[in-house]
Amino acid sequence: MKPDEDLTARLRPGCICKGIRLHRIIEAIDQGAASFGEIAGKTGIGGGGCKGRRCGEKVKELLRRKENMDQQQPQAGITRLVTGGYRVNTYIVSCPETKQGIIIDPGGEAEKILAAIAALGVRIRYIFNTHGHADHIVANTELRQALDAPVCVHEADADFFTRPEVRAAAKRELGLEAPAGVDVRLKDGDSIPVGRLAVRVLHTPGHTPGSCCFLVGGDLFTGDTLFVGDVGRTDLTGGSLELLLRSVKEKILPLPPETTIRPGHDYGETPTSTLAWEMKENPYITDFILAAE
Repeated sequence: MKPDEDLTARLRPGCICKGIRLHRIIEAIDQGAASFGEIAGKTGIGGGGCKGRRCGEKVKELLRRKENMDQQQPQAGITRLVTGGYRVNTYIVSCPETKQGIIIDPGGEAEKILAAIAALGVRIRYIFNTHGHADHIVANTELRQALDAPVCVHEADADFFTRPEVRAAAKRELGLEAPAGVDVRLKDGDSIPVGRLAVRVLHTPGHTPGSCCFLVGGDLFTGDTLFVGDVGRTDLTGGSLELLLRSVKEKILPLPPETTIRPGHDYGETPTSTLAWEMKENPYITDFILAAE
């Protein structure tokens, strides 16, 4: 979202939001703040003499504008590659208008991924990891160097997978050495612009403490949280079935039923599904979540 000169001009003299404060409000909204209270906590808005009366309407207008922008996102270009010994679904997601894009879960075979990027003519802005398991991040270092793109991981996994005992356990469990290095620590609710697309971060712990799903328009990249007709393992270090089911219930099920589910592995009958299909056919949702309501 860009500052609006007309909106800036209509802020009354003396309002705490004038000038640079407006930029801070817009930044907070772009980072996922969705209410006056959340924006106030990030910016200090509402602390002036008007107690938020003057700026409140402006904030509402900005939030409405942000919602309209999100709804008007172009359809993302999505390329799926199967990479590495664990056959990870690696996604290249791009804005068709600006040719800016991201990589989600580079599971190895960096040259294969780079060739696909070159063929698409996409400029990669970020490398996103749905979680910190080695099979999903094997090519992080090589791609970061080749593309000068920062690696983005949820802060919980950024911390968890730097612990020596966790790294040792994960290596025993998966037989792979995870590359170190995180450039951007993600948080739940972050919204990261990529061209005219917005990548929304949903923290969905359970498979690992920092597992995330990434929502881009109507496509949800679920990593190892949700598969077609199944969910991810919770018997590995840091896993919790209780947390995973809660994540699915609280973060995924409220999404529109037509949302396309794009998992981290092709373990189902088809590579993708819809949330509506999962709510009818996935036993972890039908038997453990919906049946308990």
